[in-house]
Amino acid sequence: MEGAFFIKTGNLTAFSQQNILNCDHHQYDNWCHGTWYGMDSAFSWIVENGGLCTEKDFPYRGNNSTQCAPCSKVRGSKPTGVRDVGKNEAALLAAVAQQPVAVVIDASCPGWMQYKGGVWSKDCGTKLDHAVLVVGYGHDAGKDYWKVKNSMGVEWGERGYIRLERGLRGQGGRGICDIAANASFPIF
Repeated sequence: MEGAFFIKTGNLTAFSQQNILNCDHHQYDNWCHGTWYGMDSAFSWIVENGGLCTEKDFPYRGNNSTQCAPCSKVRGSKPTGVRDVGKNEAALLAAVAQQPVAVVIDASCPGWMQYKGGVWSKDCGTKLDHAVLVVGYGHDAGKDYWKVKNSMGVEWGERGYIRLERGLRGQGGRGICDIAANASFPIF
């Protein structure tokens, strides 16, 4: 949302995560536990809600309270819809060239939590269990990669990011850790 909103308006706004956690009660969201339908459902809720509040107005508490406090929505933060990306790396590449794309990956590999840097080339599989944000792509030391923002803070990985090898054969063209299996983004 923040990346798409910035591309649309030029304003980098920290949107409230807690606003979604407390107020979005779609059956598939499961309080952001990496569900298959969670991202599209959350984006759809933001459309229905008419946008989001700022992080400052509805700060993150890290709890699953169902108390939906009123707050002022950021003007223009209501997307017009949600777009699902084709289930292959070529479609994901085309989408990421336009804006950041939310994906669910398999992050169940041993060593994932201890990642410190470099291009990750180990394919974890197809058990989609962790939502992340693909923010870009590049090439380093002979390997193409996806630049992925994780939610574990700047102490993890490369200041909160991981580079996943791009273009590996396997998963039917969906890429390492099934990165292209479930990708979507909000439309403004």
